[in-house]
This record gives sequence, C-alpha cells and structure tokens, in this order.
Amino acid sequence: QIFDDFETLDSTYGRRAEGTGLGLGIARRMTEVMNGKINVESEPGKGSTFHVEMTFTVPTIETVSEQKPESSHSQNITVSPLDILMVEDNAINRFVLRGLLESQGHKVDEAEDGALGVRASEKKAYDLILMDISMPNMDGMQATKHIRAGGGLSSTAPIVAVTAHAMPEEIEAFMSAGMTDNVSKPIDKGQLLSMIARTLPHKCTTTDEMQTMEDEDMTQDVIDIERLEEMKSQMGAEIIQTLVDRFIAEGDEVVSRVTSDAAKSEDVLELVAHMHKVAGSAAALGFSEMRLQLNHMETLGKAQDLDTLWSSTVDLENIWHASKAAISEVI
Repeated sequence: QIFDDFETLDSTYGRRAEGTGLGLGIARRMTEVMNGKINVESEPGKGSTFHVEMTFTVPTIETVSEQKPESSHSQNITVSPLDILMVEDNAINRFVLRGLLESQGHKVDEAEDGALGVRASEKKAYDLILMDISMPNMDGMQATKHIRAGGGLSSTAPIVAVTAHAMPEEIEAFMSAGMTDNVSKPIDKGQLLSMIARTLPHKCTTTDEMQTMEDEDMTQDVIDIERLEEMKSQMGAEIIQTLVDRFIAEGDEVVSRVTSDAAKSEDVLELVAHMHKVAGSAAALGFSEMRLQLNHMETLGKAQDLDTLWSSTVDLENIWHASKAAISEVI
C-alpha cells in the first residue's frame, strides 16, 4: 500500500499523519517504465530499506569516446517582434523578464495578477500571454479559463504557464484549463526561443548552423554567474545591483521570518506562500541554491511535514549566508 497514491491507514490520525502522498507512487511508476521493480523492507521502530532493481547496458569508456561528436548541428531561431502580455505578481520577476523580452525586440504589457490579466486580454490582441500560476486575487488557471470563455481580443492567443516547479499532474491541469504550453522559471533566452518556436512557428525563421561542442562545467554554484552576466549585459550593472539589493532585503526577511520562534504558530500555508514568492525572485536573479531550498521547504509545508520543515531552517540560513557572500564577489 505504501506505493499507492495518497494512501492513509487511519483517517483519525489527523494532520500529523496524513499518509504517503505521491512520491512513492511516482517512484513506482518510473521504475516500472524502465522495466524495473521497487520494494521495501520495514520494521516498526527500527527503520525502512528501499530497493530499486533495474537492468542497464553500461557503455565502456571507448564506446563513450566514439559516440561523442566533435560538433553538432543546431538551429538558429529568429523571431519576429511580438506583442506579449506578461501576467506576474512578483515585481522582480516582471522586471527581469521584461528586460529579456525587450532585448529580443518584443513589446511587453504587464498585469500584476490574474484579474488584471483578464482585463488586459479583453482589450488588445496579443501574440502571446505569459501566465504565472500562483497569484493573489485570481490565479493563473482561473485567469486562463476566463480569457478562453470571455471572447475578448486575446481569447484565442497562446497562453503559456510560467511556474517555478510543477508536477506532471499539475502541468496536465494547466493544459486542461486552456493553456498552450509551459516553461519553468527562471526563463532564459534559449528556453524562450524554443517555447516561441513551438507555440508560434509562423512567427519564426530557423537556419541550421554548425556549433562546436565545448566541455561544460557541471559544478552547481550557489549563484548562477552566467545568468547574472547575461542580465547585466542586457540591463546594465546598475539596474542589476538595484534588483539584487532589493532581493537581499527579501531574503533577509523570509529567513528571519521562517527561523523565528513565532513561525511555528503561523498558518503554514501563509508561510509557504511567502517562501514561494521569494523563490521566484531567487530564480529570476540566479540565486540557484536559495531557490532550490525554498522550493524544498515549500513542498514540505504543503505536505504538512512540519518536523522536517523546521529542521531544514538551518540549511536555509547556511545557504542564505553563502549566497550573500557569493553575490558580493560577483557584483
């Protein structure tokens, strides 16, 4: 039963024992898709051991060397200027995404929540609508349904979900609500071009070009330096410094709030909403480790795994201190 979705043995346990959720169900499905099997050995009070068995063909070093090409073909995508509506409640995210879009020659209108996005879509025919999911007043899925049903000037425009992280069933729900595609935060230039090519192929021209493959540094840094450098080249160092200073204040606030004694008496869903917002800013500005930690704690809060949530605040503090030290060396 532990590998079934949302399995609960006793509904009288209440909020402190809410069942298995989806994690092990997803693990079972993924294992079975790869022709494997998963099982568990468990003894009450002592612990559990999980086993995953799969068969793989392991390539030799020579095989890997033979298969690695020295160069590859890629497509250079050119996009005609678009009229884009960006529906996003996070001010930092709006600023960064506007800079990326305008640097590519697109015109951008902003709406700070779903309700304002619906109104804007009724008055103007947009080529593309970028829709955040978690917003006050009206969320992204509700706004999409209103746009599709309202018959406004943009009722048939492509609507792309923009979200920090989403489960497969959530993405399916986005599509059922009337969305056309989805992209994950933070959106970079390559991701943006690929999405537009999928969504608006008639607005794109592509040419093949030879691209030399270079070794990639797979080290996961606390700060995504490449992203910051790209944003500085687009917007200027002074603007990026202003945004980073603003985010530092946001980060200090959320860390102080989550690690305070008062946090445990707060409504955990309100706390989760605050972490989600700051995680969005972290993603936009390349604070990659901070984003991952906040996303992780957000998931714990939604699952009501409060003991793990509170114990992870130490990691949050450490990552935040490391992030601030790293950013001071970059900017």
